Amino acid sequence: MQVSKYRDTTVFRLGVRGGMSEADADLPEDQKPGVQYRRLFKGDPAKPGNFEMVLLRSPLNDASIHFPRHRHDFDQVRLTLAGKPAWAPKREVPPGHVVYTAAGTFYGPYDRFADEEQLHIQFEGANHARFLDYDTLARARREMAAHGRFERGIYVTSDSGGHETKSDAHQALMEYLSGQPMTYPEARYKDSIQINPDLFAWEPAGDGARARRLGTFTESLTSLAMIEVSDGARCEFPPSEQTRLVFVMEGTGQAGSEALEPWDGVLLAPGDTGPILGEQGLRLFVVTLPKAEDPTD
Repeated sequence: MQVSKYRDTTVFRLGVRGGMSEADADLPEDQKPGVQYRRLFKGDPAKPGNFEMVLLRSPLNDASIHFPRHRHDFDQVRLTLAGKPAWAPKREVPPGHVVYTAAGTFYGPYDRFADEEQLHIQFEGANHARFLDYDTLARARREMAAHGRFERGIYVTSDSGGHETKSDAHQALMEYLSGQPMTYPEARYKDSIQINPDLFAWEPAGDGARARRLGTFTESLTSLAMIEVSDGARCEFPPSEQTRLVFVMEGTGQAGSEALEPWDGVLLAPGDTGPILGEQGLRLFVVTLPKAEDPTD
């Protein structure tokens, strides 16, 4: 069991959808354009089952950032922490609500606005396409910026005659890294799935704990849940073949020898069992990732 402390994370940026320039490097952190990222956990990009667990914040209303209608070849889970960020027109996600988007499902367009904050967990889905981490994408973005520009979700290049070619920015990065045209799986779900956990009943989850089971998705058995641990109680996690990512939504507790505070993360690798102790008003969001499988086996 590993703990990642939110207070120890540092801000980084990607600029894939725009809103980042070398000229902004000397600005104070909250005056820089672009989305701020803080990483809690990442997997191993060289192994099946890779993932990334980050917190996103929009410090500014930034017209240079735009997310066009697009899709990915990986799965994604979002939990809103502040504001009402959208995933499509008129599809706002209030604090505490969750959105699950499977590989191949289109979503967007949308923009980000000041003081919106979300937890994002992106990971290899049931289609087993390789998931590339943010560090790899950031390196590719720097290299590609020398030959084109990232503008409102689009990567734009020009030939010698001034003719412009435009493509989805993330897709352009993936194709640059792989050297191959991007392919997507057929969408298992037509739309992103937005979840209001308050409409789910609490169920017993051991002595002193209760859970809201929000859903299990695809044949890979990705699952989402929220757990409350009573003060002084223990939340036991039975052994599993799947990685579990735990996010502290509210309250305080203990994981092993580590104190837990709001927005900390806990990683339970396959075989890990916990437990997590509740101290004061501890509420957890738990994402069980697909079992890591090598599709070439």
